[in-house]
Amino acid sequence: MDNNSTILENKEEPAKSKLHSFLTLLIVVTLLVIITFIALLIYDNKKYNTYKVTAADMVDFEKVYKNGVTYYKGNYKYKVGKKEYIYKSDKLYTYTPDSIIQVKYNASNPNDVYNENDSKMFFIILISSIGVFILLVILKIAVSPSKVQEIVVVQVIEKVNCVGGQRIYLSNINIPKTDPNYSTLKYFVYFSSNKEKFKVGNLLQFNIYKYGEGLTSEKYRSVYARTIYNFKDDDFIIYNPNKNNELQK
Repeated sequence: MDNNSTILENKEEPAKSKLHSFLTLLIVVTLLVIITFIALLIYDNKKYNTYKVTAADMVDFEKVYKNGVTYYKGNYKYKVGKKEYIYKSDKLYTYTPDSIIQVKYNASNPNDVYNENDSKMFFIILISSIGVFILLVILKIAVSPSKVQEIVVVQVIEKVNCVGGQRIYLSNINIPKTDPNYSTLKYFVYFSSNKEKFKVGNLLQFNIYKYGEGLTSEKYRSVYARTIYNFKDDDFIIYNPNKNNELQK
């Protein structure tokens, strides 16, 4: 028996557990989007409060066709010091644009004009992202690995004394040698000082995915024994093949 532990890929992880991991990634990405657009709104508000205000006169306007409807948007001229600047407004009108508007400009760069449509867009994206975030969290909870069940029936086949208790080796009695996943599904290792429940020969059942954890493994009988962490003795139930055992969630 080789006690050098290695990490094995859990190829048997249920689809729900994989979806849970994917949702976690989406939640992180969505959270980053939320943080980004909160920062953009803060910066946009700073521009709104610090940019200078001046009047701008319309010099001409252009037609915009959208969804079969004709709109108009104006081009405006404003003056800072002795220099004139042109501002092309994104605001759409169903009639001739206002002849005079107020613009907010950056005193350090008068060509930089505050666009109120930016804040509206940032706000819409932020609210949408928060909605998506809440939905993803709800879905993550719904498919949480703690709710995933895969009942395994095992037999205690060997015990080895170790610090704090015993190293319990469990054999999956439901998997034949012909199974292509035999080498990674056959054996489990658990640590316990409970000598009654884990007697050699006892049959036990448990939900291997109760805690949704990845499992490390050690070499055992020329294959691998997956080490079960976080489990408690109460997670294992004495199995009677002549009765309908039901594992408690």
